[in-house]
Amino acid sequence: MKHDRLLATSVHESGHAVFAILNGFTSLYVTNIPDATSLGRMYWAPGQRATFTIVHDIATSAERALALVYVAGVAAVRVVLDTPADLASVDDERARSYGRTTSIGEEKAVRDLLADAEGIFGNEHVRNVTLSLAHRLVRERVVPGSDIEALIEAVGFRRGEETILSAASGWGRRTWETRGESAGVLGDPSFAERSSARYFFTATERTSRA
Repeated sequence: MKHDRLLATSVHESGHAVFAILNGFTSLYVTNIPDATSLGRMYWAPGQRATFTIVHDIATSAERALALVYVAGVAAVRVVLDTPADLASVDDERARSYGRTTSIGEEKAVRDLLADAEGIFGNEHVRNVTLSLAHRLVRERVVPGSDIEALIEAVGFRRGEETILSAASGWGRRTWETRGESAGVLGDPSFAERSSARYFFTATERTSRA
């Protein structure tokens, strides 16, 4: 039972990490080590690069791309493990916050986000990458984002070349930019509180946590 719970947590966090990268964000690392508030976490850097082409039809704005990352943990558990799961905590709050900004309303927007995310996890390669990452998390407890990105690229997924999403931190301040291939993450890559032996993260908007 304990292993099953750890695997479910690992799939949940892997879903966040895989979707963050597919949607152009940078996953710094993902962990299933519990803390006072959660069973696992995915840390990411600010800014956004080009999305991978597989999500172009659903990541139709920077705000929606971000909301998709928040529902991706639950979507991964539902599809990869074929297990019922519901949004909760910060994932639910952020998804609903996005939903309230849409013309279709909070409830339908969240349902649509989950359906779209589940559709992507239904892709064989996305599902296999997510499960592979989850099993590595079970073994190692922490996996760097660069390894996750390499795994996604190894199965053949590629970024689009036309559109790069850039953003100031926070909701409602994201803009589209048209450029060529991304040269790197847009935004401040600094994320660690180096004075903390436990690598606590800054409480500012410079770093997001899902």
